[in-house]
Amino acid sequence: MLKVVLLAVTTAATVLFFQNCGKIGSPADMASESSGGGGNNAAGGGNVPSIKVSQPADQTSDLGKTLTLPITVTAPADYSGTLKLNVLTPELAAIDKGQGITFSFSPGTLAFTGAGSQQTTLTVNVTTMAPSFSGSVFHIQAIDQANSRIVTVVDVKLTVNAVYEVDLNGQVTPGKAVPEKWSIATGAVIGFISHPEGLTFKAVNNDVEIHRVHSSGGPIQHEPNDLAPGMTYTQMVPAGTTAVTSQIYCHDHEGGGQSRTFQFNKPVVPVAPVGPSGNANATFTYLNSHVFQPMCVTCHSGAAAAAGVDLSSYAMVSQFVTSGNASVSTVYNVVAPPNPTMPKGGTPLTADLVKDMEDWINDGAANN
Repeated sequence: MLKVVLLAVTTAATVLFFQNCGKIGSPADMASESSGGGGNNAAGGGNVPSIKVSQPADQTSDLGKTLTLPITVTAPADYSGTLKLNVLTPELAAIDKGQGITFSFSPGTLAFTGAGSQQTTLTVNVTTMAPSFSGSVFHIQAIDQANSRIVTVVDVKLTVNAVYEVDLNGQVTPGKAVPEKWSIATGAVIGFISHPEGLTFKAVNNDVEIHRVHSSGGPIQHEPNDLAPGMTYTQMVPAGTTAVTSQIYCHDHEGGGQSRTFQFNKPVVPVAPVGPSGNANATFTYLNSHVFQPMCVTCHSGAAAAAGVDLSSYAMVSQFVTSGNASVSTVYNVVAPPNPTMPKGGTPLTADLVKDMEDWINDGAANN
């Protein structure tokens, strides 16, 4: 058995238990590896791994915040190998066109030679250009690197609120135009996409002195009253406002030359689909329209999918992909020369399409 314990910590800890109870199948098996609501998976005819959640795994963040999720991975005495941790975001990608939310593991792989525990950290960075939404899911995978077998998938809900908060901390020399010790630097330019419900700006006085937020115009209004220590100035920025910029600084210690610029309702610039390979066809959209839909889904979709393999969507295809490594990815190996086994009874993929799939996976297998 392989047990992975995930501690997802913001204000309360979440502990997830992973267990690998079955054997690991080979890529050529094209065995079913799917993430359901409980996160269970099956491969190579082995037992279905189980996940137990001791507390809800939901995570919540405001714009501009970072979530740090510590992870403890524990292996038993009879396990030897390397686990790769991966995050899939098909639900978020459909919302987050500009990729305003990023995920990173440190470290991303953990090697075991018998019983022991190791630590890694998942950082979720929510930028100011992220959309707001409630309860969309991202998936944390634990993959046995030698076999490219998904040990388990954990589904974590993420909610992002259209709230941006800054901390005000002043200087000790009243009346002088010196920079405030804000949580954002003097001269910073902060941009927000359009949020359907509008956006809430909060300025929190964390100093022992009185402050007042000054605005040169735009949707954030000049604060009418002094902000006493511990108090918050809240300003609602209406959705679709035509005033797109506010210059903000504090009267007490700053002048207009030391303001911060807030820009609202900026257009989303989609992330370029071309990856490190430089292959413009190395995208899921291209492969879905040229390979998966016309060549695969007739057999591999729905409840009666052949061998239990569903390739009808990015979320399904990604279960048979090891991001960044085509050579150990099931969906690539069954179509790659010299002896492709898929499409079964059909014409093998052209060399160009095989290369497109290889480049897409090696570029990170994004939902692009």
